[in-house]
Amino acid sequence: MAVNKKNTWGILKLNNTKYKKHNTGLTLVEVLIALVIGTLTIATIYYSYSVFSVHFKSMLTKIQLNRDLRFALNSISRDVRNAGYQSTLPAVNGQIQSPFSTMPYKLIVRKNTYMNLNRIPGVYASGSNDVLEMIYDIDRNTRVRISYAQLNNGFLAKRVSRCITANCFNDNEYRYDETGYYDYSNLGLNLVSGFKVGLFDKNGNEISDVTNAVLVRFSIMMSGIDTVYNTNVSRTFVLEDLSRTFNDKAFRDLISVVSHPRNLK
Repeated sequence: MAVNKKNTWGILKLNNTKYKKHNTGLTLVEVLIALVIGTLTIATIYYSYSVFSVHFKSMLTKIQLNRDLRFALNSISRDVRNAGYQSTLPAVNGQIQSPFSTMPYKLIVRKNTYMNLNRIPGVYASGSNDVLEMIYDIDRNTRVRISYAQLNNGFLAKRVSRCITANCFNDNEYRYDETGYYDYSNLGLNLVSGFKVGLFDKNGNEISDVTNAVLVRFSIMMSGIDTVYNTNVSRTFVLEDLSRTFNDKAFRDLISVVSHPRNLK
């Protein structure tokens, strides 16, 4: 019986020890350590997310700005190459009588000017940028005047008007409000900080007379609509005769392209 009691007491003692081990809680030190580790983990995740979010937004802004620049340059280059083109096909009966026998104006450059939002042809205002315009035939019945300029709202715009005379220079010689011929659109979502145009002769000398121009250089600087930098960044950009310095958080980029108006004579 003594042996059984000892065995029984040993079993009960062992079971009691097991019971105590399974119900042991965390000490205050362990709770504090776990709390610190959890807090540091959450703070690290939040910081990583915020940094990634800022970099991702910055990357999207730069991609969109570069896309707008390429789109604008491709559009302007295409129209510069077409400047002065005259259709050799006779006009269809009953349609607008073109091609015209003469084309005194093929390429027009307005220095230190920008286009007003009211869309009235010939209405411009004084500014630091330039206006570039090309005139050419898009088919046997239609001659158009393409205008590129910064608007007074800050965007670079393209305006397409239909010529009704061979001159197509004065306000009464082209129409801008006719369905099917008039078009007016912004070239991108970003603001234009500079748009300058330069003309060059066959020797590479910069000139002001468009009649002797064989090369057209246009430069565009755009500013992102969203801020990119955490603090103000001072940067200076030079476009033709225009030099501008900015000290802000916006991302800017510029590009220049030289195009050959192959139809000018």
